Amino acid sequence: MKVFVYPWLLLASVFFSPGKVYADCSGGSGIISTVAVSIPQHISRDEIYRSLDSQSRANMAITCTNMPVGATHITVGIKAYGDDSGITSIYRKIFKLGDSGIGYVVIGVDDTHDEKPVTTTADRFWGGNARELYTTKIGPDGTINLNAALRLEFYKIGPIKPGRYSQSVAAAIVAPRGSRIPSVIQEFRFTTGMITINAPTCSVDNSTIPVTLGRITTMQLPYVGSTAAETLFNIPLTCEPKANVFMTLEAGRQGAYNLMQGIIELKRGLNERARDGVGVQILDGKTNRPIHLGEKKYYTTTGTGGPVNIPLKARYYRYGDVRAGVANATATFTMSYE
Repeated sequence: MKVFVYPWLLLASVFFSPGKVYADCSGGSGIISTVAVSIPQHISRDEIYRSLDSQSRANMAITCTNMPVGATHITVGIKAYGDDSGITSIYRKIFKLGDSGIGYVVIGVDDTHDEKPVTTTADRFWGGNARELYTTKIGPDGTINLNAALRLEFYKIGPIKPGRYSQSVAAAIVAPRGSRIPSVIQEFRFTTGMITINAPTCSVDNSTIPVTLGRITTMQLPYVGSTAAETLFNIPLTCEPKANVFMTLEAGRQGAYNLMQGIIELKRGLNERARDGVGVQILDGKTNRPIHLGEKKYYTTTGTGGPVNIPLKARYYRYGDVRAGVANATATFTMSYE
């Protein structure tokens, strides 16, 4: 699985506390460049927490002039954005990337290249979800050039959901400081974009799979719970290596008689009579157990990739009084990969 971050949307905003004096600061290009994150092949599909060996770094140049009277130093920090994942097993704070199953940590890099991650503890100066990077002295002309850098670390925090996600992850923050001036924070968002998560997937070789159960007589379904004309069929796939394959089977527009038993109602067309009391039951082709309709079921994790068949069975199932007629049913299968 790979995660790509593309520079796409400039979120460069500055805000100030009303009624206070602040320096004239402007931020340069803090661009989070393209990054690829690969899920290790040995990672478990059920594993909830795992650090991924990938990272992304961005730098931003900030120039400040017209420092307020009394300002002697200026402090540079990093601020993280996102929803807390709730993971407390490490000191670093992990934020959720939507519902992708991926989390990220924002790590600030100071002027000596030391890394300082945003942690679960509030910073003494900046508060929560932020981290002071360094404080430097203001020159005699009141102008100073600053640098802020960040690095992102990615984590697997749940089942992976491929897709594209838009996320504002961090900003550089600066504030003049002195014994007689209030702390006024200015903020400069880093350029971020769509984050695309690609997981190993499969292609369906045939999206329409006809299954013929054939003709039967009412004598072949003598009592409620009896079955007939059991037929094996496959959903053929072509998969990439290390794809975790899931399937969700749902009844067609005619609906289901019993979701847990995998029994689908028969279609009732305008000019056809359906068999009352009879449905089509779908079974797992390996275990012979009913497929729970509407539930996502894990089937396999592919090895080297290539053809994969999901074996299923279909059969008539009697659940009430039987009457002769046409017996047609449809079902929809949805493939997903984590």
